[in-house]
Amino acid sequence: ESGKTVDVNARPKGNQTITFEALSDRIYGDAPFQLTATASSGLAVSYSSSDPSVASVSGNELIIHKTGTVEITASQPGNDAYNAATAVVQSLVINPKPITVAAENKTKVYGEENPSLTYVYDGLVNGDTKTATEPAISTTATAASGVGVYPISVSGAADANYSISYA
Repeated sequence: ESGKTVDVNARPKGNQTITFEALSDRIYGDAPFQLTATASSGLAVSYSSSDPSVASVSGNELIIHKTGTVEITASQPGNDAYNAATAVVQSLVINPKPITVAAENKTKVYGEENPSLTYVYDGLVNGDTKTATEPAISTTATAASGVGVYPISVSGAADANYSISYA
């Protein structure tokens, strides 16, 4: 039939904004945590990391892999009703975890060679079993040392993911 018409009213897309609060510093070994940005449209926000080797994003969860600084970007691409939101970027600093390296006490019989000197770590995380550079360990005691107590010194450990002290 002719003479019929259809009115099509185009509705303009709405604008939206993202609210993404500053991220507090974290420590290597911290548990994964939820990112909580929101879009004024109510649409889901997605995230990305500037360096996934430092911290990666899976859904809304951020996973720390090593120390460093990354930029986390929150974005929302829009849909049929909303324009894309301007992305919001927050910086995240991941600091080294404090750990302690301690020499283990040893005993020996006068005149015998020193036993093997050993040390233990306190505070390693994420399945780490040692530091990248292992410490040196020494004592002033020798096979000829008289009866007494001698110091065992440990030093020189290094690892970017840890702040190391000695006990």
